[in-house]
Amino acid sequence: MSKYSNRDNIILDLISSILSSGDSSRLKREIVTNKKIVVNISCWTNTPGARFNSLFVIEGLPRHPHTTEELEDAIYGQLEKMKIEPVTKDEIERAINQEEAALYKASGYSENIFIAMRILWNVIVCNDIDTEFKRVETMKNITPEEIMDVAKKYFTESNR
Repeated sequence: MSKYSNRDNIILDLISSILSSGDSSRLKREIVTNKKIVVNISCWTNTPGARFNSLFVIEGLPRHPHTTEELEDAIYGQLEKMKIEPVTKDEIERAINQEEAALYKASGYSENIFIAMRILWNVIVCNDIDTEFKRVETMKNITPEEIMDVAKKYFTESNR
């Protein structure tokens, strides 16, 4: 995956939210609530860090008697869907709202030391104090077609 400030990375972060943030996200709705294959599932970007190329991680805990293979197939099915079916504007808006709310909530309710650490991280890693706010602003201009293009680029069998 690309570096933190790269547009592809920001799009992958948005995809992560669309897939697993909130009960109405694609993975949670489909394989946790509807199919009951897993107990919980989540995904995130920028592992192991944000300064260099990193990984897009999806983690789930199968619900007995389901297997890891069933979980894997369900995840791959949702990733393939991201490549061929445009996400809706509502899904994008919901994901952006969640990202923005998390950003402001973290800023507003954190102890001063955590705000200082966040600012320091932005400056040291990204060389820009407003990096995270700019990422959310960039998300507001991402189209469903861009999401499909990035999904096609990164969610390939050779990248697993």
